[in-house]
Amino acid sequence: MGESISKGDLSVALDVAKYSSEFSDICKNINGYNVTTKSAFADTIYGLEALQNGEFSARITTEYQGDFDVIKQTANKTAEKLELLLKNYEAGYREIEKGNVKARVDATGFDGDYTKLIAVVNDTLETVDKAFADTIFGLNSLEQGNLSARITTEYQGVFDAVKQATNNTAS
Repeated sequence: MGESISKGDLSVALDVAKYSSEFSDICKNINGYNVTTKSAFADTIYGLEALQNGEFSARITTEYQGDFDVIKQTANKTAEKLELLLKNYEAGYREIEKGNVKARVDATGFDGDYTKLIAVVNDTLETVDKAFADTIFGLNSLEQGNLSARITTEYQGVFDAVKQATNNTAS
């Protein structure tokens, strides 16, 4: 049994009927421990596969104690964090859809690499916000008859094309 377990095979069990009552009780306890361990691993695999597949609402619901419960709680808290992150992204997107280009993803309650993920999105939103603000400045200047106003921020790609078109309209 020990060799099988050390190779990751948790389906093995001691044959309780082969032993006297005292040793039989020990074997039952070992088998029970093995069943609990196998169940905890199966639940952990379920939770991790759900996260891997983007199912952030999945939770491990089996009751455990001790270290098994620590593993369960950690997996569930990770899923909760990812679910909150997604909700925060969705809330930011809904604001952008309404035209609120000042909206940002809420980073409250996040740390570590979560904040890096949020910063990437918020930095992108900041770039778009600045480009819109500059374009609005240029067009408002034209609307008011100020043909000398220019957008001076350095941009690349489509942002630069909008800047150039706005500036050239005033020429």
